[in-house]
Amino acid sequence: REEVGGVDIFRHMGSTMRWLTLHRRRVRGAMWTLSGVAAVLLVTFYGVPSDETGVALTAGGSLAEWGSIGRSASASSRWVEDAGWRYAPWCRVVLRLVAALQLIATLGVGVEYFSAQWPRVFLSAASEVLRVRNAPLSKSERDPLPRTGTAYLLHIPPRPSAAAVSMDGALLWRLLVGSGEAYYTLLLIIFSLMALADSPLYLLLPLLDTLRAFSVLSSAARIATPALLRTFSFALFVLVALGLYSYAYLPSAIHAQGDTQCYSPWQCVSMLILDALAQGGQALTYDDDGFAWTPLHFNTDASSQHRSLFAVVFIVVWAYLFQGAILAQIVDAFRTARARKEALDASLSQRCLVCGCDRSKLPGEFERHISRFHNPTSYLAFFAGASATLPHHRTALEIHAMRLFSEGNGDILPVGVAPK
Repeated sequence: REEVGGVDIFRHMGSTMRWLTLHRRRVRGAMWTLSGVAAVLLVTFYGVPSDETGVALTAGGSLAEWGSIGRSASASSRWVEDAGWRYAPWCRVVLRLVAALQLIATLGVGVEYFSAQWPRVFLSAASEVLRVRNAPLSKSERDPLPRTGTAYLLHIPPRPSAAAVSMDGALLWRLLVGSGEAYYTLLLIIFSLMALADSPLYLLLPLLDTLRAFSVLSSAARIATPALLRTFSFALFVLVALGLYSYAYLPSAIHAQGDTQCYSPWQCVSMLILDALAQGGQALTYDDDGFAWTPLHFNTDASSQHRSLFAVVFIVVWAYLFQGAILAQIVDAFRTARARKEALDASLSQRCLVCGCDRSKLPGEFERHISRFHNPTSYLAFFAGASATLPHHRTALEIHAMRLFSEGNGDILPVGVAPK
């Protein structure tokens, strides 16, 4: 233990970590609130075209000159340039304060994650590495051990601690792959630093983190992301093939920047993808002539007929099939996420999560049962505390529970046993 000026540093650090852990939702909520306040101030007061005295500009010539000022100011820090703050000079001071407070809140989020949550990621990765290195023996290969009593405690085989695993390529790879939340937290901190040092516009980026507050939305995103990536990748491949086909046979079907046709494979493919994403099935119909100069008969003017058929194939494949499939996957993901949440809420309200006892068997006592006797949080806290305790410091109950837990045996849970 180390003291500086009579102050116990470790005790105060521990108190700070406990406070951040207990109030992590409030700290993250403060970060969201500050980003919202910054968004309102930026939209309302920042960058309003104004002259040197702060009067807003309305004349066309002055506004054209303001456009050049805005482009030149973008090369330097937006805190330093004065053009964007002429209309409301006080806004710069307020936003500086908001940026400083948001940085403090974001650092609190980061400290809480890396001190309380990321060690679990490390221990999980280390446990996987240990499981691969030291494959457990099957029941037929190991000697039978007593299940209870002093003999069991005296014959517990030593188990290597996950915290003592040496850093090697396997562990480093698992940490790199499994630390997505760590990368995301570091990105929030970097954006907050850039908001304070370079531009107040970076204050808006943490607003995307508010998606965490909507459980159904975040769950739907996790469900739909793999299928959407596969569908969109295949759709992108089809658009590339159609773009190359149009370059080879129908360059006039894709108009590039007002020209009558596209002139290179890259231009044809890029314009088709951009127009398809922006306009959907109308990507080939934004010109005044429609799909094509459709001939009067099917065997006349083969070039125009070819272009019409190409447009029909594009609309059917992209507008009806792929766009419909993407929309259906999004809707199905929301339906699945909502159904899971409703099923979980219904199950928790009708059945004890620990012992499985039904509400009907405990008339009038079910809420007291799940809050006092079989509180799931208490069981999670027990296993979390036992796993965080060194093996030679565990009690007999913790040793027995962790042994069953490592074997995948649920006998430690009172399934079917409801206290009177």
